[in-house]
Amino acid sequence: IRDYIRWGDSSMVHHLGAVTIENDEFRAIDSSYINHPIAGVTWYGATAFAENYIMRLPSVSEWEKVARGITGYIYPWGNNRLPPPTDSGNWAGRSANALVNTIIPGWDDGYASTAPVGTFKPNSLGIFDGGGNVAEWVQDYYQIPTPGQSEPIMNPTGPKRGSNRVIRGSSWGHAGIRELRSGYRTFGNSSYWDVGFRVARNVE
Repeated sequence: IRDYIRWGDSSMVHHLGAVTIENDEFRAIDSSYINHPIAGVTWYGATAFAENYIMRLPSVSEWEKVARGITGYIYPWGNNRLPPPTDSGNWAGRSANALVNTIIPGWDDGYASTAPVGTFKPNSLGIFDGGGNVAEWVQDYYQIPTPGQSEPIMNPTGPKRGSNRVIRGSSWGHAGIRELRSGYRTFGNSSYWDVGFRVARNVE
């Protein structure tokens, strides 16, 4: 587990880190994938791993805070649309053409699927892969936004129950302008080939 950032006010400080398959619990079948992010794990598997290390999955609001960084850009690389700068992240480029239906036209990051964690530049808070590489499970149940909600909700924790959990961020398989936004989210209740996780813990 690699701690990437420590943030928060004096009442609640968090560590967020990335989980890679260098950990004993997730051994790489192919040694060339050591230091790549874990993918294909369910929300329950991700939660069990985190709890085993006295950690947890981040909430939606925690994930949003660190993924957007200080700058709060629309996209992980800034506010300009496609294509992203070459060294800004791992999305569906020419190298992934055989694996996905759509790629970013005229762009490539050199990886057909995942890249080792830390390959691309971190954001303004020092977070690697806040967009790209793998999308990530978070703690919250998925909820359709409330129509007419005009006031921002501070640190929302999501509904108390539901049938799906929130998945945040884009992955190496994404190429659409909507999917590449820092605010992109989807949901699920199974395992997916491009979804992994990040862990968080409260610091006493």
